[in-house]
Amino acid sequence: MMAEKVTTVVLTSQKDWDEWVEIIKSIAIASNIWNLIDPNTANPLTLEEPPAPKPTNVNSAKTIFSTLDEDEKEELRELRREHKRELNLYDRQKQALNTLRIQIQQTVSRANLSYTFNCETVHDMLVKLQKRFNPTSEAREREVIQRYQKLRVPPRDRAIEPWLQEWERAYNDCSRLKLPDIDGNRAVRDFIYTVDKLEPGFTSYWRNRFLENPKEDFDLYEIIQRFRDYQIETPARFRADYSSFQATYQGKSSDDEKKQQRECLCGQIHHFKDCPYLIKEKRTHEWHPNREIQDKIDEKLRTNEKLRGIIERLQKEAIDIEIKARANMPRLGSF
Repeated sequence: MMAEKVTTVVLTSQKDWDEWVEIIKSIAIASNIWNLIDPNTANPLTLEEPPAPKPTNVNSAKTIFSTLDEDEKEELRELRREHKRELNLYDRQKQALNTLRIQIQQTVSRANLSYTFNCETVHDMLVKLQKRFNPTSEAREREVIQRYQKLRVPPRDRAIEPWLQEWERAYNDCSRLKLPDIDGNRAVRDFIYTVDKLEPGFTSYWRNRFLENPKEDFDLYEIIQRFRDYQIETPARFRADYSSFQATYQGKSSDDEKKQQRECLCGQIHHFKDCPYLIKEKRTHEWHPNREIQDKIDEKLRTNEKLRGIIERLQKEAIDIEIKARANMPRLGSF
């Protein structure tokens, strides 16, 4: 079996502090020593070896074990058993502190190793590192906002997955700092519109969801995961065809980007998803089809398999939206 790859976070600059200290905290909590080293505590608890119980602990007038009566002897034996347990815990915590001290120095870059020198305790070491690497609130907010803004440009020459992971990380940091940049559905909308150039079909679906449910709270983590699933489940050929046809029929072509938007199959200027000839859910009681236009559209769809696949997908998305909208409508008598 292949050995599991362990990712080590090295404290090199301010941007590493949050992840690095969380790892140290997890190790300390597992060893029951975080309350001894927490850098946010001015006066942490001190690890002290528990004193061994003596006869005077059960009878202040007696200093020799043989002078105790049987009940006192049994009480002292119980105190000694408890002391043994406490001593074992003390030894484990002491060993954990020594081990953690070494791990801290092993995960701090060589250029910053001097911040760990001349420290009597692990707590002192973490306090010095925190003063150096934990940025002020203003600096932290500025750094997080800059990272978030950079993500609003979709990747071109690099892998998608690291970019998605950075979205999740930046969103988590913004949430922790309670930044207004992600209030409500702002972050979700930013993500949806950012991936439009990558997956226009995905963006089109969620744009409709926003319009149908303007007050619904969307979960960015869920949307990002659905984007991952969409890329896996939707063939790359279909996504490329969709983008090509959207540019040709719905948006601006590469040869005519600055000209007027192209016509729909029906001859009107609107998106496929908004066309009543293509999407039944867009038809109103006042709308009546033109038989000649309908015949032309049917002929185009019959002879163009790729275009027909795109329209069928849009029709399915419209049906799904309609079903969910009806499910959310109040029933008669519910008022």
